[in-house]
Amino acid sequence: MQVKEEINRCEHLKRQTVEREVLKARTELTTLWDKCYISQEQRVAFSAFHDGNLYLIQFLFCIAENTGSLESSIRNTEVDK
Repeated sequence: MQVKEEINRCEHLKRQTVEREVLKARTELTTLWDKCYISQEQRVAFSAFHDGNLYLIQFLFCIAENTGSLESSIRNTEVDK
């Protein structure tokens, strides 16, 4: 019985960690959207952000890809100034 309890405890911790990272990624992406003046239509079109499966690792990968693209755009814009 102890093994099952430990597995359950670890699964719970994993869910909490993924949830925390997803919320952090959402906040970071929203900040970047604001900095880049991303329209509401473009934000809505990014379906992963509005997906009902909020805490999936795949969601983090999708957010990371979008965030990296926006950060590159910001760096390129700053260099051009």
